[in-house]
Amino acid sequence: MPTVDTFVKISRSPLNVALISMLTVLAASACFNEDKNRTISAKSVCGGLSGAAASAIEKVTASESFKQTSSADLKSFTTRFSYALKKKETKPQELCRIHPERGDDTSTPRISFELYERRDIPPDRERKVVGEMDFPFSLQAVSTYTYADVYFECRSSDAGKAEEGPPVIHGNFSYGHRLVGGEGGLSSIKLNMDILQHVARNVAGELGCENHGDIPKRDKPW
Repeated sequence: MPTVDTFVKISRSPLNVALISMLTVLAASACFNEDKNRTISAKSVCGGLSGAAASAIEKVTASESFKQTSSADLKSFTTRFSYALKKKETKPQELCRIHPERGDDTSTPRISFELYERRDIPPDRERKVVGEMDFPFSLQAVSTYTYADVYFECRSSDAGKAEEGPPVIHGNFSYGHRLVGGEGGLSSIKLNMDILQHVARNVAGELGCENHGDIPKRDKPW
């Protein structure tokens, strides 16, 4: 009759050790793939969206569900960005990329922020370009068919202060060519700002920018 020592010896044989290791790897891989394939709603994208911003994301992407990789840790991002502000680093930092559940990554929407030189903010045009719209908040807010930009001041003790005034932050939402299946035309211009305005306000709030960088809270679409 086999003893306990016999079973221990069998379990420690090279073949069984290899088999156990392989099963462990397969189990871990299965868990990873399950998490990777898990989807989230539009309201959970990019650190959390308002109803209007979530509706806009659904319309420009023609999708109601998104890959788990579309989420973002807003606090972690703003902690890194605060450090960049103090170091006066101007390299854009990406908050999130938005991956619809079905679709390729040829025109992946993304949102990023960067420290910006006040003198480099594009001047107002006397005559507007077709397909471009200004919005009445912050230093400047403009949107087109394929992107939206918001420039706002961050008056905060943590953000530091430049000689010419509080630091300026540039928020950008873009996705290259219009997404296949998504809304285009005048509708997309306003939808793009619905999305960026909400996310930029969240970022400004987490950074401690006074009055959220003068980005108003908006619960309805433009």
